[in-house]
This record gives sequence, C-alpha cells and structure tokens, in this order.
Amino acid sequence: MKSSFVSSTAITIVAALALAASTGAASARGWHSSRTFHGPYRSVNVSRGYEHGGGQASGYRNVQVSHGHGYDASFNRSCANSTCSRNASLETNSGKEWSRSGSITNNHNGSVSYDRTTTGPNGNEVTRTGTVSYDPH
Repeated sequence: MKSSFVSSTAITIVAALALAASTGAASARGWHSSRTFHGPYRSVNVSRGYEHGGGQASGYRNVQVSHGHGYDASFNRSCANSTCSRNASLETNSGKEWSRSGSITNNHNGSVSYDRTTTGPNGNEVTRTGTVSYDPH
C-alpha cells in the first residue's frame, strides 16, 4: 500500500513540475457546450466547459435528468511561484457534496511538499501532508 502511495505521489510530483514549467502568460482559451438528450422515459441536459491559460485551468459540468436528479461538478487548478494547487467539488441536487483540494510545492532543496484534503458527503474530512525527497540531477 505504501509503495503504491509513494508511486502515485511521485507521478503527481512529476506532473506538477511539468505543468509549472510549461505555464506562462497566455490568453485564456476554452470551450463550452450544452446538449439535451431525449429518451422514451426521460431527458438529460448536459452543460460543460473548460478554460485554460496563464498557468490556470478550470472546468464545470452540470447534468440534469428528468424528475429532479442531477449534479454540478467543477474544478480549478493553477501553478505559480513553484506551487501548483487544485480543487474540485461535486454537489447533487439532493444536497450531498464531495470536495477535494490540494497543493504541491517545489522547495528547491531536493524536496517537494504536498497537502491534500478530501471531504465526503457527511462532512468527514481526510487530510494528508508530507514531503518527498528527489534527486534534482
């Protein structure tokens, strides 16, 4: 279990550092769409979108089904000053919510610090923090 956690943390570190290296002052680009699907017993409305640029990205999805079922989901992520952050949330029409947030920072000393928090629909929260060393060469 620990080996899997360390591997996933290492992959996250590499991805975050690559994202931090590729960020720059760019204009925002993105797309948005909205569609309705009709079936014999229900219809589904889906709206979604994504924007990125300048070291930031965000997106959303709203799904509504007949009879009041549906959800809203969104995410944001950004990188600046050796730190990459992200958060995401999902809320159902019945009011249940899930969320997660986290950040990773290159300490410029051969280590990376991370923290992440996940919150479940009953308000239970799990937070993990740590520092991972790497060979900068």
